[in-house]
Amino acid sequence: MSASGTEIAVAALLAKIDAGERILLLDVRNDEEFERWRVEGREPVATMHRPYFDFIEDETLLGEVPRDAGEVFVICAKGDSSDLIAQMLRDRGVAARNVAGGMVAYGESLLPARLPLDPDEAESFEIWQMNRRGKGCLSYVIRSGPEAVVVDPSRNLAEYERFVASRDAKIIAVFDTHVHADHVSGGPR
Repeated sequence: MSASGTEIAVAALLAKIDAGERILLLDVRNDEEFERWRVEGREPVATMHRPYFDFIEDETLLGEVPRDAGEVFVICAKGDSSDLIAQMLRDRGVAARNVAGGMVAYGESLLPARLPLDPDEAESFEIWQMNRRGKGCLSYVIRSGPEAVVVDPSRNLAEYERFVASRDAKIIAVFDTHVHADHVSGGPR
């Protein structure tokens, strides 16, 4: 979330959805984009869809956004149009925040989960599953001391680099175990 509290990161939004918090996700992408791909959580998320241009052409439509739906989070493709709509809602007294980076950030977001190991193994290494929920892809980071390997990375390597650095390690190798049409690997980079 930004310092001003007007944005929320995808990981924080997903945590709220997964916890079953009462929120409203206002998706302002065009109809085709909305029908093709949406934010999903482990718990159902109340979603309202109204294209950005509808609000621009008729600002009275902002009144259709429920004020009693809990926190309102506005999302678009990249986070720019939704930022404007969130600001317009805030100007009308609705507590609305922009989803930083929009659906692009949702599609690229990696959520790490440490996999359990036997106690004697856990002293030597750790395995992290990197869940790219927006695309349904899994990859892995295996760390032992200051070294780590990445297995089946998605194309956005900066996320892996940041994560591995946060574990006080450096990536020394990348393994691609399945190259196919629905997975673009960042491994060659």
